[in-house]
Amino acid sequence: MANAKQVETSLLTEHLRYTPLTILDDIINTVNLLVNRAVDAVETGLLTADPETLGFAERAAAEHAGREADEYGQDFYPEMRPEIEEGVHKLETLLATNVDRNFDKFEIFALRNIFAVEPDLVPWVRLGHYQDLNLPSPASSDPNITPESLRLLRRKLQETRKLHSALAAEKARNDALLSQLRSLITPQTTKTEPQSSPASMIHSSSTVTAPPDSVLSFLTSTLAART
Repeated sequence: MANAKQVETSLLTEHLRYTPLTILDDIINTVNLLVNRAVDAVETGLLTADPETLGFAERAAAEHAGREADEYGQDFYPEMRPEIEEGVHKLETLLATNVDRNFDKFEIFALRNIFAVEPDLVPWVRLGHYQDLNLPSPASSDPNITPESLRLLRRKLQETRKLHSALAAEKARNDALLSQLRSLITPQTTKTEPQSSPASMIHSSSTVTAPPDSVLSFLTSTLAART
């Protein structure tokens, strides 16, 4: 039998259409995504910044280190990139640690105070889709209903649906057959093109055309049908 916490979680899941942990995980994942974007932006900004602005030129002058130039003739500091990458990594680790620690507290607080229902109120909560729904009490239920009888009813329902599908397909075939029979009973009449002679230009004749090719065309093409 489910305990009170499981019943509460089931109630909230049915009401919200998702588990309480789902929205908390989405919030934490969104924050982590924003942190990663911020760290990437910081790293890009530092790598593209002027080394003199970041103080590398002053430190090189204080250490009396020789200057190096890149292919464009600008001052190049080989220690700049490793130092920035190391600092960005430390920043990312610090932010991730703080996010994990603080959002663990947020998750505990939310599950205890936001996504929570008092245990005494759980039996009295009625969701909107259960409004005006009268459920039979266990005492008034049919004692003859067993799992075997339910399986038998499900099997009968499946067979009934199969029979309904077969009858619908048979009806469609019969409708097509009746349509072909009606075309044989009431043939179509079409007007012929006027002849080139002057007399035929005045009077137009109509001829009876044969029904379209079908599975019943043998009824009009055999000798018995002609006689």
